[in-house]
Amino acid sequence: MLRNAVTCMATGLIAVGALIGCATVQPSPAPAEPTLANAGECPVTRPGAGPPGVSPDLFFGSGAAHGNGQLWVGGLWPDGVIVADARFVDEDGAVGMKFGWWRESAGELTITGRRLDGPAPPARGEVPSGYGSLGFQASGVIFPTEGCWEVTGTVAGTSLTFVTFVRKQEITPSPAGTFAADRALIGPCIAFELGGRASVGDAVNAWWWDQGASGDCSTRTSDVVRTKARTVVAAESIRVTIPIPLMGGTDREINVVVGASGDGLAGTVSDGRESAAVRLVRVSEVDPESRPVP
Repeated sequence: MLRNAVTCMATGLIAVGALIGCATVQPSPAPAEPTLANAGECPVTRPGAGPPGVSPDLFFGSGAAHGNGQLWVGGLWPDGVIVADARFVDEDGAVGMKFGWWRESAGELTITGRRLDGPAPPARGEVPSGYGSLGFQASGVIFPTEGCWEVTGTVAGTSLTFVTFVRKQEITPSPAGTFAADRALIGPCIAFELGGRASVGDAVNAWWWDQGASGDCSTRTSDVVRTKARTVVAAESIRVTIPIPLMGGTDREINVVVGASGDGLAGTVSDGRESAAVRLVRVSEVDPESRPVP
C-alpha cells in the first residue's frame, strides 16, 4: 500500500491526470488459452532427416530430426505441432515429451526452454545418465503450459534450438450406458456398463451382471474391470474387449461393439463362439476422468 502511494505521488508531481489514474488499478486480463489455430503464428521447426551414416536403431526419432552438423534432436512432431493426449499430461497440467539427441562433440547435454507467445515458467529438461559423452542421449522436456515453445540443447559449447507448438488433445466425454444381451452368453443374461475415453489404447471401465435370484439382470456378480478393457474406435462405433472373471480363476473375453442406431445406441456382444444383439438399457454422459456408477 505504501509503495503504491509513493508511486502515485511521484506521478502526480508530473501530471494530475496520472494521479487520478492511480486511484484504481485494474488487473491485466489473463492471456487466452492457445488453440491449434495459433500454431500458424508459431515459427515451428519442421522435422527432417537425422545425422548421415547413423542407423535409426541408434538414434530415437531420427526420421523426424533437426540438426546443425554437431548436434541433432529427434522425435519432433509432424509440422512441428505437439498434440498431447492424456498419456503425456501430468497431474498439474504440464505436458511431458520425449526427445532423442545425437552428439558429435563429447559432453553432457543441458536443455532449456522458454515460451514465445505468452508468460510461463521455463520448460524443464530431464537428461538421464548412463549414455556416455558421445552419440545418443535420451531426454524429456516438461512444458508447463500449452503454447509456442523454444527449446535449446547445449553440449560442449554447441547449441541447437528448435521451436514447437504444444497443445493438449481435446477430450469429449463419451457415452456410457448399460447394455443387455437379448440371449444368454454367460448365465441367463448379461449387461455391461461402459464408460471412459473412447480412444485407441485407453481403458474402459466395465461392470457385468447376471440374472441372479431376481431374474431381471440386476445382480452384479463381478468387480470393476479397471484396466484390462481394450478399446478401438471405428467410424462411430466403440469396440471393447473385456476379460470377464469366471469361477475357477479363468478369464473369458467378451467383445462388445456399440454404435449409434436410430435414436439410441445398440450393438453386439460375443465371446468368439457365439454372439447376441445388445440393446440400450440406460445411458448417461460421463466425464472422461470419472467412471459411471451402476
